[in-house]
Amino acid sequence: MQGKYRGLKSYIQNENPRALNVWCFAHILNLVVVNACESSIHTKQFFTTVQALTVFMSARKRNAEFIDNQTNLYPNGKMLRLKNLSTTRWCSHDRAINVIYHKYLAVIKTLESLLKCEDTTTVIQARGLYHSVSSFEFIAVMIFMRKLFAVTTPLSNYLQSPSLDYVEALCLVDSVQNRLKVLRSEEQFSLLIDESKSFASANYLVVTGLKEI
Repeated sequence: MQGKYRGLKSYIQNENPRALNVWCFAHILNLVVVNACESSIHTKQFFTTVQALTVFMSARKRNAEFIDNQTNLYPNGKMLRLKNLSTTRWCSHDRAINVIYHKYLAVIKTLESLLKCEDTTTVIQARGLYHSVSSFEFIAVMIFMRKLFAVTTPLSNYLQSPSLDYVEALCLVDSVQNRLKVLRSEEQFSLLIDESKSFASANYLVVTGLKEI
């Protein structure tokens, strides 16, 4: 689209030099989320772990183990699969996080069982992922990112709607701005930590908290 010589923008501007290129607003929102996440070492580590986990679980036998654990732990729930993340569409990150959140115990049990695998490479990878995914920091960032995507994903979807209404879009943008400001408060941070501790306790993990600095 943006290519200087062969992109659609250049083709149109060759025909009409006065034509202006306007970025897709959903794409701008995507870039804002990307840049915000890359500004923190904690979120960068979190998404590195999520990406590594999705790649690790993509192997047929490992995915089958994950499905079996879901069947045993969530007999009445829908089977969910971890899919690779897309760098251009951050809604894929939202989906991956929701799978881990809703099937967290199945993820942990799968990694625990793979620690007993005969393949040394699998054991090493499973051990590293288990250590990361079971940490309190991972849980806290996961819950925070779910809160963030709960605000930004509906806006992103609406901005890509073929029946978009500009006034409604502007109202949604203002609403998202205000909701993000609220998330930055000390009160919301305390609620985040409390929710993270409850999640860890519900999934039989040792409740610690974030490291004091």
